[in-house]
Parts: sequence; structure tokens; C-alpha cells
Amino acid sequence: DWDYDPSRPAELQDGGVGEWWSRMQGVVPELKGAGLVYAPSSKSQIVRLDTGEPAFGETSYHVYVMTEDRDRVEDVGKIIDARMWLAGMGYTKPGSRHMRRTPFDACTFSVSRRVFESRPVVGDGLVLGKRISTILPPFGKAVFDLGAVGDLTDDQVAEYKAMTARVISR
Repeated sequence: DWDYDPSRPAELQDGGVGEWWSRMQGVVPELKGAGLVYAPSSKSQIVRLDTGEPAFGETSYHVYVMTEDRDRVEDVGKIIDARMWLAGMGYTKPGSRHMRRTPFDACTFSVSRRVFESRPVVGDGLVLGKRISTILPPFGKAVFDLGAVGDLTDDQVAEYKAMTARVISR
């Protein structure tokens, strides 16, 4: 997922899915060439009837990348999360030192995660805008090969654990 997060440090704010995807590929080069589909979250589709502007500010997106090796999904999610921290992209939400975050939502890498999309109930003066899903074609391969994502080295694991322990102990 690409979620707008106002607590994200300025240097990690992205200008949308395109910048986020480039940042992801910088940390996870195995993503290069994989196709993806992204669509605005349900909340992001709610617009003001009078202006047509989004009712809740910035847009968040669900991002889908096809893979074949479901048994490795959760492990790869943890590796990507650690790589983001090691690349200096980890942060915590103000007032919540235990809520570790990166521009990548590690919770989405779960084989049991379900995405329920339905028409949100909107209040007076609000309408549901048109949902537009975007497909970015693959450039070389369509599938994100999870087997190509190498495990962290022992040194990387130790550094990641130390980084996140420092954040929690603050």
C-alpha cells in the first residue's frame, strides 16, 4: 500500500505512487520490471459534491504486484521492511515509539490478508468519485520473483535489530 502519512518525515514524503514505486525499486531492485496495478483506497474516492475535490486530502492507494511463490510472501515482506530501515527510511509516528513505519506497509505482505472493497457510506455534500485503477505494464517480466529476494546477512539483521531497538527505547 501507498498511504499518505502526514507524520512521515519530509524527506520520505512521496509525490504519489510513481515516486513511491521508484523508491521501492531503489531498495528492492528485484521489483524492477514487475508490472503492478494500483487503485485509490475507498476513502480516497470520496469527493466534495460542490467542488469535486477529495474530501479527505491526500490520496492513498492499494498497490498489487503479481507473484507466484505465496509461501515466501511474509518472509519477503519482513526483508523489505528491514531493507527500508537499513536504507534510512524507517520512522515512528509521533507519540507512538512502538509503531514503526516505512514508506512500505509491511502488514500488506500476508497471505491471509483480505482486501474488502465496497462503496463507502458518504455524508451530506459528499459523493463517491469514479474509481480509476491503473495498470503499469511490466518492462521485462510481469511477476515479482520472490525467490530472487535474498535473505539479510547476519550483519544486516544485527544492524536492523539495533536500529529498531534504539527507536523503541527512546
